[in-house]
Amino acid sequence: MNDTELFACLRERMPAGSLSVDAAELAACARYGLLQQGRPPACIVRPGNADELAALVRYANETGLSLTVTSSTGSHRRGGITNQGEHILVDLSGWKKIDLVDRRNRVCRVEPGVTYGELVYALAPRGLVIPMPLARATGKACWPP
Repeated sequence: MNDTELFACLRERMPAGSLSVDAAELAACARYGLLQQGRPPACIVRPGNADELAALVRYANETGLSLTVTSSTGSHRRGGITNQGEHILVDLSGWKKIDLVDRRNRVCRVEPGVTYGELVYALAPRGLVIPMPLARATGKACWPP
């Protein structure tokens, strides 16, 4: 499948604005380690919800297209998300919901794009903290892709 066909199929399945083929954005993938050890993505997709993500995964399964997922900002050391073949980058860094904080059981449920700083801020009013050995660098997501 050539890039034109790929983009047309993705545009049919994804809402406007969630697909980027901007050369500057694709070049910025170097910060993710993709250009040092792998191939840059054909495009970047930012699904807005689980239904859009499921449609993207179904499409990838049907066509054999690889998905490379990221949920945090900043660099990924040691080329953590490289991909040698044709792929699209799925950016979940915009998923920021913290939909469960249970003080009694000391548990919370977060979406992939929530950073440690955001989680610390959300837990503080409830008197909860994150164990510091688990804390990651600023801008890193709570859930590694």
